[in-house]
Formats: sequence, C-alpha cells, structure tokens
Amino acid sequence: RFKSLSEASFGGIGMHDKGVIIEANKQLSTLTGYSHVELIGMNGLLLIAPEHREFVMQRIMEEFENPYQVVGLRKDGSRYPLQIQGKQAPYNGKMVRVTEFRDVSQLEKMEIALSRSEAKYKEIVEFAVDGFLIGDPNGVVVETNSRFLEISGLSRGEVIGKHISSLFTTEVVSKTPLRFDLLDEGQTVVSERKLIRPDGKTTYIEMHSKQMPDKNYQSIVRDITDRVLDKAKISENEETFRRLYEESTDPILLL
Repeated sequence: RFKSLSEASFGGIGMHDKGVIIEANKQLSTLTGYSHVELIGMNGLLLIAPEHREFVMQRIMEEFENPYQVVGLRKDGSRYPLQIQGKQAPYNGKMVRVTEFRDVSQLEKMEIALSRSEAKYKEIVEFAVDGFLIGDPNGVVVETNSRFLEISGLSRGEVIGKHISSLFTTEVVSKTPLRFDLLDEGQTVVSERKLIRPDGKTTYIEMHSKQMPDKNYQSIVRDITDRVLDKAKISENEETFRRLYEESTDPILLL
C-alpha cells in the first residue's frame, strides 16, 4: 500500500524511524541523487543542509505536521530549497514518520518573478499621468497613486480603507451612481463626476472603471476640469450671443 501510494506521488517520500530511512520511493531517489539501496538505512538528516539539521530533528521529535521550508542537500553536494511535511503513521507495530520532500526551486523563481512584476506594475501606476484607484470586492479602496492624491487633494490615509462612494458628495453619487451591477457583469463603466477637494475647489474627473479577474475594481481617473470649464465657457458665450441675437433690432449676418 505504501509503495502504491508513494510511487503515485509527485514528491519524494521517505518513511523513517527517528530520522533513519526504512523505506523510500523513486521520486526521493531522483530528487536527492541517491539510489534506493543507498537511501535505506541512511540517516535522513544527511539529505538536509547542516545548518538546518537540528531544526528538522526538533520538528521530528515534536511530531510537527505542517509543511515548512529548509535547504536540501543532494548527493553531489548541490543545495536547493526544500519543503518538508511529515506525519506519524503505524508501521510493523510501531509509529514511524512518513515525510514528503518537495523541491520548490521553480516556485521560488515564480515568486521572485511575480514580486518583480508587481514592483514594476506599482512603479508604472505610481508615475502614471492619470489617477489610479483599486477597490476590493466591497468597493473599499485598497490602493491608489500619487496622481489621484494630487487630483483629489486628499492624503493617502484619507483614501485607503474608505469606500469609494465616500470620496464624493451624496448628491454626486445620487446623480451618477457607481454602477457596481454593470461592473459585476464585466462591463467597463465610463462616467464624469464632480469632486469637491478639501480646500473647497471643485475638480471634474472622468473615471474608467472595470472589475478585474480577482473581483477587485480598478478605476483610471483623469482630471477633465479644463475641458469641462472650456465647454461651459463656450456654452455661456453661445447663450450670450443667442440672447444678443434675439434682442437685437439691427440686421445680423452670420458667416
């Protein structure tokens, strides 16, 4: 039964009595470079880098069952990141320990690559020309960038941890709802909103919002104050001209 289960495992498995290996699968031989014959009767601590052996032995004596990571040592002397997880099991009338060995080198490389990717992503977002907001599935802001703080006049502490609706007045939210229902359907929602800064100034923004695969919400925020004010000025000039046109008693020629 042990051989059937252990050979089907993706990890190296060894059965040992206080560290002395009494059974092992093929994967453990492949992982460590030792043959099956060499592994049987070997002190399993020799598969661990010297600086971690005392720690591993302590875990064995404590009958610790959660996975933990140390440095593994192969027959050729090469070292590698090793995840160990052991559990007590009955064998020939006594309790022994079954331990799984996993090489997590690829996992570490992926974590490093992910960390670098996240750092690069944050750097791009931080220096973006537009504001940036990330909200959790409940709509609470969990990340922003300097540009949004500049646009809104708010501090980071006044934005992070607050529901996105609290960034706007009740009147604004009522007039242009945040439409989480559309976001949840996978739609990108584009809206224009009025933002009242703490200094009393009014800023007009355009928001492009969408839901990400992890269910968080992402919004790109652009300051369109100049565009809105220019449009209002043009509208005001047109209204002035229309009034003068209608009130004038003199002939008017439009070219």
